[in-house]
Amino acid sequence: MASRRPLLGVLLLGAGFIALLGGLVWSNVEGWDATAFCLIGSGVVALAAALGLNLHAVFLSKRGVAGLNAVVSGVLAMVGFGLLSFINYSMIRGAVDLTRTHKFTLSESTSTLLAGLEKKIDVTVILSPEDMQIEHIDLNGEIIDLVRQYEDNAPETLTIRIWDRVEHEIQILKFIQEIGLKPEELFFPVVVVRCGKAHKHLKQWDFVRFEEDSAALFRGEEVLTSAIMEVVEGKIRKVYFTRGHGEGEIALHDDRGFSQVQAAVIREHLDPQTLDIEKTRSIPEDCALLVVLAPRRRFTPEAVHAMSRYLEGGGRLLVFLDSALEVQDDPTRIAELLRRWGIDMLEGIVFDPEENFADNPAWVWVSEYGEHTLVQMLEGSSSIYLLPRGFRAVEKARSPGGLSLEITPLVQSSRGSWCETDRTPPKSRQDLKPGKDDLRGSLMIGAAVREGAV
Repeated sequence: MASRRPLLGVLLLGAGFIALLGGLVWSNVEGWDATAFCLIGSGVVALAAALGLNLHAVFLSKRGVAGLNAVVSGVLAMVGFGLLSFINYSMIRGAVDLTRTHKFTLSESTSTLLAGLEKKIDVTVILSPEDMQIEHIDLNGEIIDLVRQYEDNAPETLTIRIWDRVEHEIQILKFIQEIGLKPEELFFPVVVVRCGKAHKHLKQWDFVRFEEDSAALFRGEEVLTSAIMEVVEGKIRKVYFTRGHGEGEIALHDDRGFSQVQAAVIREHLDPQTLDIEKTRSIPEDCALLVVLAPRRRFTPEAVHAMSRYLEGGGRLLVFLDSALEVQDDPTRIAELLRRWGIDMLEGIVFDPEENFADNPAWVWVSEYGEHTLVQMLEGSSSIYLLPRGFRAVEKARSPGGLSLEITPLVQSSRGSWCETDRTPPKSRQDLKPGKDDLRGSLMIGAAVREGAV
């Protein structure tokens, strides 16, 4: 039985190491819940038992080899524990980030903003008097960790103050009176970002976003970076989505909803807004980008003119169109607007028998993209376009202002594709072939247009 003790010690050592590592990783991803404590507790018990067995073997063994094995196992136990401590420290400092939201890693846009700060920023955190838990999120702890990361990235320009609601009550009352807030307006934890006389007040619910499955996610970086941009620049850039023409709704999660688009806009520290252009007949001056998201009803000539006038003034427009099967012809008048800016919308659907998904030529598979910043992030990945429309550039196109237009294909089908204009479904796969009037060859599915020189 004694001869088996070193082996048992090694097994306990391995089990303890795995349990501890699993517990620390779990706590990093899901928080300190019962599972994390159970795994870490089991690991500690197993490592303690392994160490006890090894020490026992040292004292009882009369053979040098057994004693040596026991000592080596004990040393391995201590090294393993030290390694785990290092891994946990690395996770806390952000070297290893396994969380869904990358809460220990600041985004590139935030890092760039902090590195370029020239004005002094003051961030004041007023903690909740008790632990504020929203599902598994510890808001006090998450906010403290977040502002410390910001401070590490901009120590010369960012000043952080963290106040306890009870311990610093007098300072807090004086502070909120100074910036014009009322006590009843505070829902703790609170973060106030100031730059000179400008300030932005963030409440507890600003820091949480609920996903489609109702899971709560901490969105502290989004709101804190946006707040810094707002107080530094005096305003935050807005993205307007047109509405009133059957467009996709950015706040809905159903089949016509584009809530993920809204979330992506917010992650880039932009402010998504909706715009009824038929009522305003103009585009707001603070519009950084106008988005037309799969409309199904007609824009009035006045609305089209307003969009064209906005583009002539240097505005940016992003247009997404449904398949020609979903919206026949052009009931929206968007084709008219695109033609003014050098893009002809083809009638029909792009079929690609060479590059497609699941051997379905109507599901166009694209793995190569144009040389443009808009599709840079797609390099190295593939995307699928279901029943896509096709486009082509207008020859020698000029803008309404008479300037030349630089048209860059972003997404294209293969050379074996064509634009099918016959809406009658083929009887068999063999009947699926281009007609005599169908445009053949590599076709644009997406394009970027930029106004150039005279």
